[in-house]
Order: sequence, then C-alpha cells, then structure tokens
Amino acid sequence: MARELGWATAFGCLLWASSAAAQKAPAASFPTDEKAAPTPAAPPAATSPGAPPPADLDPAPAPAPAPAPAPLPPSEPQPPLDSASPSVQPPLEEEQDHKAAGPYVSVTFSPLHLISPIFELQIEGRVVPHFGVALIGGIGSISSEVAAPGGVVKQKFSALELGGQLIGYPLQAFDSLQLGAELLYIHVGTETFQGQEVKANAGGVAIGPLVGYKLLTKVGFTLFVQGGFEYVAIKADASNDSGDSATAKQSTFIPLLNFNLGWSF
Repeated sequence: MARELGWATAFGCLLWASSAAAQKAPAASFPTDEKAAPTPAAPPAATSPGAPPPADLDPAPAPAPAPAPAPLPPSEPQPPLDSASPSVQPPLEEEQDHKAAGPYVSVTFSPLHLISPIFELQIEGRVVPHFGVALIGGIGSISSEVAAPGGVVKQKFSALELGGQLIGYPLQAFDSLQLGAELLYIHVGTETFQGQEVKANAGGVAIGPLVGYKLLTKVGFTLFVQGGFEYVAIKADASNDSGDSATAKQSTFIPLLNFNLGWSF
C-alpha cells in the first residue's frame, strides 16, 4: 500500500511534467522410622537368705524375647521442588530446537499489489538467528484516466520497483516481532501521453523504519504484516517530439503498510 502511495507521488509528478510537455509549457520437605524398645524381663522372685530352694520347683524359664515391631510401609518418593513438569518441558524443547534448526529462507508475495496489477516478490534470508535481509522486486503497470483534448482517456504507465529490508527479530529466531527499515526505488514511465508522442519517466526513492509481526508455522506457511512511514523523493522528466521538455520534483512523507503471504524453508 505504501509502495503504491509512492507510485502515486511519482505518478503525480509524471502527470504534471507530461502535461507540460504535451502543451509545450516551460518547467516548474521426608519421614523417619522409629523402632519400639524391647520389653524388659520381669525380675526373679525374692527368697529368704540362707533358705534352701524348694526341691520340687524347677528353675524359672527364661523370658520370651519381645516380638520385633512390624516395619512401616515405605513412603512414596517426593519429587524435587525445582523439577520441571515432564508433560510441559519436552514440547518447549522441541519448539526451541525447531526454531534453532530453521527455516532459513522466506519467499513471499504481496496480494495487494495484484490489484494494479503489479507482481511483487520478496525473498528474505536468515543471516543469524535473530537477523534477516530481504530483497524486493516488482514489475507491472498502473492505469489511470487523464484529461486529453478530445476528452478523458485511459492512460497506462509501466511500473518497476527494486529494494530491500533489514529486519531484526528480538523475541524469537526469524519469527514473531520485527523491527527494521526499508529502502525502495520506484519508477513509472510511458511513451505516449494524451494521444501524443510524449516520453515521460518518473523515479525516486523511499526509505523509512518499520515494525511488524511475522507468523511462521512448523509446516512452513508464512505471513507478515508491517507498518511504519517513509520519506519519498520523486523527480519526473517529460519531452515531446518537438523537443519541448518539462521537469517536476516532489518530496513528502507517506505511510508504510506491507502485507505478504508465502512459504519458508
């Protein structure tokens, strides 16, 4: 959209210059186990001193040992307090491994430019995990109705764009939030204007910062939306077959809005 506004700026300059040339006009936490103590044996019965022991009595039997206490059931082990849940950690590690392994290239196009119609392609490569460089190219035409001596006529202009982007990814590798800048060269031109042989060309540059969001799925589908603003400077030149010429210049700020779809691998 912003690139189309840049073309509109160039287009306005071109129209002015072309009209002037056509009219031959001049320039402008754990629990513990406890064991029960053994029951002490009962002391033997006391007898009088010097008395013989009874003959019909057997010696007292030895006391039976106390039964051993039953063991306590084993306590269940307690997990460490700082351990991560096994149901959550593996997917996170898998996702991080996926981001670190790739993809490395995104190929997208702008569906909005097909209205003109202009086919714009963008190829972005990952230089390091959190930084990418993109190349932009587009070709097509722009049509508009212009006033002519015999009435309003439909005029077609060729359109060309070349440029690039520098994009940083502060949150995730090659995904999520985008911070960067765009530089673009725009050109429109024609060989005839208002039915006359008028050669007109307008070209200029647009540059500005951008912020965006890139959605990159595991299967590779890619979508990004970018916004910002650009400074655009355009110059147009036109001349007719009689040797008359005209020149126009314009510079302004325009909004930047990009919407692209494509695939990453």
